Amino acid sequence: MPKQGSVALLQEPLALELLAAGIPAHLAYTWKDGTPRVVPMWFHWTGDAIAMVCPPDSSKLKVIKDGTPVTVSIDYEAWPARLLSVRGTATTQSIEGEAEFYDEMVRKYLGDGTDDWRAMYRKLCPTVVQLTITPEWVSLIDVAHNRFPNALEKAMAAAG
Repeated sequence: MPKQGSVALLQEPLALELLAAGIPAHLAYTWKDGTPRVVPMWFHWTGDAIAMVCPPDSSKLKVIKDGTPVTVSIDYEAWPARLLSVRGTATTQSIEGEAEFYDEMVRKYLGDGTDDWRAMYRKLCPTVVQLTITPEWVSLIDVAHNRFPNALEKAMAAAG
């Protein structure tokens, strides 16, 4: 299995499961005053990047610009801990109408019959901003299968 930090971890079964699951990601970024911020967001895995959509006047867009470093984490709430953490660089793109993956993303979270939601969102947000996070560093934690954070793995190796 690839080591923590390797982008190749995104091809591991648990990572692919979390990327496909209908659970929100948590987008972490730094605010203007240097304080951390974390917001839950729907996302779509393109196979190469994590894509999200937000209204053009979203507060996060005051600080997230092309080239901004961000972190996205996706995890199950229940124990044992199973977590995918992706650090990367954000890019933004203004889109008139829906992002090409929006229908698939909405179905992931709401199931079938999403036409009403999509119509409402298009009416409220005729222009959206797509945030795309290109993975540069990846961590995959799976306590049930002995995949621990780096510090704990090092301590366990030292203890023999």
